[in-house]
Amino acid sequence: MNGATFETAALAALRDAGLMANSIEFDGALHRVPVVDKPHGRDGAYIAHSDTPVGSTYAINYSPGHSCEIRLNCLPYGLRPRQVCLR
Repeated sequence: MNGATFETAALAALRDAGLMANSIEFDGALHRVPVVDKPHGRDGAYIAHSDTPVGSTYAINYSPGHSCEIRLNCLPYGLRPRQVCLR
């Protein structure tokens, strides 16, 4: 799987969890972003790695009533998403 496909899938997973990320930085650093419920705050966070052959993205939405945790791994044989939502 190429990097563009993984980036697209990771960005879609973040948006599904309510994070308002326009792009993803695969640098291993913590990035705080707004969420749908609080567009002027920074109640969402993600960390993304593009290590080869396994890339991974971890994200969480901290807004009340919308606690979602996402782990998305890109393995040589495809994506392995895991999303836990506590609503």
